[in-house]
Amino acid sequence: MHIIVLAGGQGTRLWPASRKNFPKQFLRLFSNKPLISETLERLGNFDNMLIATNREQKFILNRFLSRDFNNIDIIDEPSMRNTLPAIALSVRYLKEKYDLKEKSIIFVTPSDHVIKPQEKFIDTIKKAEISAQEGYIVTMGIKPTKPSTGYGYIEIGSNIRDKTYKINRFIEKPSYEKARELIKNNKYYWNSGMFMFPLYVFEEELETYEKNIFSIYNKGYDYMLSNYKMLTNISIDYAIMEKTEKAACVVAELDWSDIGSWDSVYEVKEKDSEGNAIKGNALTNNTSNSLIYNESSKKLITAVDVKDLLIVDTPDALLIAKRGSSQKVKDIVNNIKYNNEELVNFHTKVYRPWGTYQVLDEDENFKVKRIEVFRGEKLSLQLHKHRDEHWTVVKGEGVVTLNNDKIKVKENSKIFIEKNTKHTIENTGDATLTFIEVQCGSYLGEDDIVRFEDKYGRV
Repeated sequence: MHIIVLAGGQGTRLWPASRKNFPKQFLRLFSNKPLISETLERLGNFDNMLIATNREQKFILNRFLSRDFNNIDIIDEPSMRNTLPAIALSVRYLKEKYDLKEKSIIFVTPSDHVIKPQEKFIDTIKKAEISAQEGYIVTMGIKPTKPSTGYGYIEIGSNIRDKTYKINRFIEKPSYEKARELIKNNKYYWNSGMFMFPLYVFEEELETYEKNIFSIYNKGYDYMLSNYKMLTNISIDYAIMEKTEKAACVVAELDWSDIGSWDSVYEVKEKDSEGNAIKGNALTNNTSNSLIYNESSKKLITAVDVKDLLIVDTPDALLIAKRGSSQKVKDIVNNIKYNNEELVNFHTKVYRPWGTYQVLDEDENFKVKRIEVFRGEKLSLQLHKHRDEHWTVVKGEGVVTLNNDKIKVKENSKIFIEKNTKHTIENTGDATLTFIEVQCGSYLGEDDIVRFEDKYGRV
């Protein structure tokens, strides 16, 4: 069996902790490990894993994966085109690299779900594999525990074998009233978004129901990469699952959540005696049934005489919502985009291929950053037209290039970079190189950069 882990989403409903360039699969919501690491560990009994992400997140993924996962293939989508193009690109990659046979089984799973216990999950995968080998596209159905409007629903039909059924139809995210009606009927299950199929069935259904993607898929992996933007932006649910006659559902008796909202985070997290789910530094008084999520190690959040709240605090944004209303966070994010898109895309700590930077202070004519360059990495050779920069190294050692001059730097070294000066810095030490950058000038935007050389292909 080959496994595809989809890790290219944005997770906007978990804003402000989740941002476009640092989405929820990298968050440590329930342990000291990001969700994607928990997903990979849950699949640890299987070999031949592939992660499909996007180019803006691939370098973050490489940093987050431990040595235990260094044998996993990673492909990056050139642009975001929904689940079917991502799955088709991944299947094409696997087909060519591993010379897949027609009946090779492929399992597709998101990277950011919470699923327990692992033993039952593995058993469900093996049960789904039996039906996939018979030519079905199998999804896992979860028994609803509440009338959720954030999940799609599956209506099961005739029985195939124990706990496995043909699918009559899919119902997209319903109204609350409709969801209440559905969960009263034992034929309806939540659509988990996990799929299993043999290669030949996927290709046949792709050709039948999505000819645009199939015509490009049929020309090979490299051709798909270079023409990725031409692929129809559509989910596998809409394109294939809702139309195919080969859809099946295996009932998964699991504790499952797709962590699609702060309400679902509250439901999964452990609670104290007052029903509060707390992460980070917080103090409560007469507070009950609330989520407090605090990213800061220094700031204290206090809550007095409140209940049923969602409080999510990050260094640059605070969300306060009533429990049950977290699906509306996406609307807030859409409003913010018009006025401050960076607040949706980036945290104050921004990950780059070479390391990270964090804005410590800024005003109209200055900006102060803390910059980390990982071991062996190097910033692009660049210049700025509108600002001067002052660098002070606080940890590590490296080499700074100023035009044609190379200067060795270490702790407490100071460098002045005048505008229109070509410059870069490379970490030549054994640890992370950290320096403080003070920018001064008439314009301090991130787009005031002209690159000449870059090891990460950004020129």
